Amino acid sequence: MRNPNIKKALTPGPDRERIRRIRQALRKARLDAIVARAPENIQYLSGFLPASAGNLPAAIFTADGEIAVMAADKDYPFLEDAWPTETRIFPAYALQGDDPGRRFADFLKDCAKRCGFARGSVAYEGSLGSLSAPMFCGTIATLPASGYGDAIRAALPKVKLVDGAPLLYELRGVKTAYELERMRRAAGLAAIGNLACKEALHPGMTEAEIAVTIESAITRAGAECRGARRWRGFAFVGAGRRSAIAWIVLEFNKGYRVKSGDLVLIEMHVMVDGYWTDHTRTYAVGRPTARQREVWAAVAGAQRRSMTADRPGATGQEIDAAGRAVIEEAGLGPYFPHHTGHGTGLCSHEPPFIHPFVPGVKMAAGATHSCEPGVYLEKEGIGCRIEDIVETTPAGARYLYDYDRTL
Repeated sequence: MRNPNIKKALTPGPDRERIRRIRQALRKARLDAIVARAPENIQYLSGFLPASAGNLPAAIFTADGEIAVMAADKDYPFLEDAWPTETRIFPAYALQGDDPGRRFADFLKDCAKRCGFARGSVAYEGSLGSLSAPMFCGTIATLPASGYGDAIRAALPKVKLVDGAPLLYELRGVKTAYELERMRRAAGLAAIGNLACKEALHPGMTEAEIAVTIESAITRAGAECRGARRWRGFAFVGAGRRSAIAWIVLEFNKGYRVKSGDLVLIEMHVMVDGYWTDHTRTYAVGRPTARQREVWAAVAGAQRRSMTADRPGATGQEIDAAGRAVIEEAGLGPYFPHHTGHGTGLCSHEPPFIHPFVPGVKMAAGATHSCEPGVYLEKEGIGCRIEDIVETTPAGARYLYDYDRTL
């Protein structure tokens, strides 16, 4: 099964629109520079996604557009797609003569002296929430926020240090054309994985076998992505009665063998070169029942209604309420227990949150987030969710990648 876009070459070179936005935001906030240690923020500022944050890389972006990166020598190939104006290479995992703290301090001092912000206002990730694993591992080594701030203060004692995490999240929330192109590639791989599953699904398969079918299809297809360096897909499968609790964090991909009449709920997280996507499909094993179709229709209608309401200036609460009303009209309101969506981009889950109780979220053109209404009937053993990453536009939200959503 082939995705027609999978071999398409991506736009090369720096994301000039992103560089312009960052410079403009720093100047508006009266900041001389921003320093990043989280892999996704290093990538956002410089185009460089470290292979392992365990080496403690960093990036600095100044209001004048100077971009400095500190990177491990083994990560050098990943700098080929980046756009720093200065790169400092250090030996990875050096066992002698290497002090990461001193290395970071020297990097800061040299950049501050060269770029003129040793007495200025500098932002850092003071309230960073979560991190995305750059090489698919679950543990990321980085300084805690408090120690990170202390290290910058020690290196630059005369700077005014401010929390730049909110600014970075705000910037990352609205994607450039360069970023949307990469997110569509990731969404295309998710489509391949899900459609491979739908073709293979039959009674007797275990949840684990279903997950392997999806993940192996993505691994194979990723190799056809022209220019892609890293990709990975993660599948989470809840089948039969477990589909009805698949909105709760729980153990997935067990040995349960699906049987005719079951629903199989599949959530996909796919990353290609640092850009993530998050998709869910619900499939029937055999011919779906009338009740299963009724629930699916309510969920699909809710997604469409939310997308229609998703225009620049709309609030997250309004978007959530629009879709939730469809499910309530179907008499299923109490069984939609979670929010409608969350931001996605350089993390699988990031701000903004499309939630009934999260105020202050206002959509902008180019924002990307999940749209994932769901209904879960535990007593009936029916769980259904449809999730896609969508882009906010003046005409309503549109799918980043449009593919089959039927049962």
